[in-house]
Amino acid sequence: MKSATLERERQTRTPWWAWLLLAAAVVAVSSAATAFRSMREVAPMTLAAWRLQLTALLLFPGAVIQYRNLAPALQDEARQSGLLMLVSGLSLAFHFALWVWGIDHTSLTHALLYVSITPILIAAGMWAMNKPLSKGENIGTGIGAMGGLLLAFSGVKEGEVTFVGDFACVIASLAVIAYLSIGRHLRAWMPLFVYAFPVTGSAAGILTLSAVSFGGASVASSDRALHLH
Repeated sequence: MKSATLERERQTRTPWWAWLLLAAAVVAVSSAATAFRSMREVAPMTLAAWRLQLTALLLFPGAVIQYRNLAPALQDEARQSGLLMLVSGLSLAFHFALWVWGIDHTSLTHALLYVSITPILIAAGMWAMNKPLSKGENIGTGIGAMGGLLLAFSGVKEGEVTFVGDFACVIASLAVIAYLSIGRHLRAWMPLFVYAFPVTGSAAGILTLSAVSFGGASVASSDRALHLH
């Protein structure tokens, strides 16, 4: 039990490469909407599935290495957390499916604005439950809300604005709260890749099945490879 506790403490330290991953993630997230918008011929569900399939493949080697380096007690605990990670993956899948669909049905500015209001929604929920936020959190929420209002009324348009597209992006921002909450709980002790790969992989699987079942995609074999189109 003591060794597991020490291992937990070691996992809470932020490694140097985490900052590189953060920088790469910021670039990927900030460019995703533009990339999705340029591929209008591909169904939104399929685009979302492709995005998470690629991410899961990139995460897999790190997950294997980190899982093997875990203490046996934490390996058991990680396996027992499988249901929580599946729920987190479902939340992530729902978030991506709605957001990519929203990008296709409203302006790019509105899609990016509304999908990014998750911190404001979380803060509003905390206020509603009378749970105090720190001064910095309140200031950050206020700045984010002001920035969102300025952007919403700036008159900048990159396409037709629709209520249904905006609403899909708002629900996408709401859907990801479960993913963030579960991640905050499990990442207190679980290594990054050990958490991220199962969650992203399950989300990719859910979106792939949804794309095949409802999005018009199909899995077809050719002489060269098995591919999704």
